Amino acid sequence: MSRWIYKKHPTQSDLNDQYGDSIAKTVDIYKRQKEQATYTFGNLTTEFLTLEDPDHYWKKDITDNYPEPIQALIKGVVEYALSQADPIKITWKFHNGGQKEVRVAYDDQKRSYAIDIYGYPFYK
Repeated sequence: MSRWIYKKHPTQSDLNDQYGDSIAKTVDIYKRQKEQATYTFGNLTTEFLTLEDPDHYWKKDITDNYPEPIQALIKGVVEYALSQADPIKITWKFHNGGQKEVRVAYDDQKRSYAIDIYGYPFYK
C-alpha cells in the first residue's frame, strides 16, 4: 500500500483522539455541519483531520466497505454522543478478520461508548 493513500485515511488512534481528548473540537465541527446541512457519515473525521482527499478515497472506502445499516448504527451512536449537553466520549477498536459485525457498548460508570468493529477494513 502506498504511503500516499495511507495519509488519506484515519487510523484507530486518530478516531480515539477525535472522540476522546479532542471531543470539544469534534462537537464544534458536528454542530456547524448539522447547521449547514453538510453532515454525512465520514464528514466529521474528514474535517477534523483535514484529510486531503480530492479523489474521495476515504468516503469511497466507507461506501464500498460499510453497508448502510452499519453506517446508520455508527452514525446514530456518534450523533447521540455529540448532541448531549455533556458529550459522551467514544472509544474505537478495529479487529481484523472474522465475521463482519459492529458491537456497541455503553459504560455507565465511565459515561462512554465503546465501538468494536470486526472484519471491516481499517488503517491501524
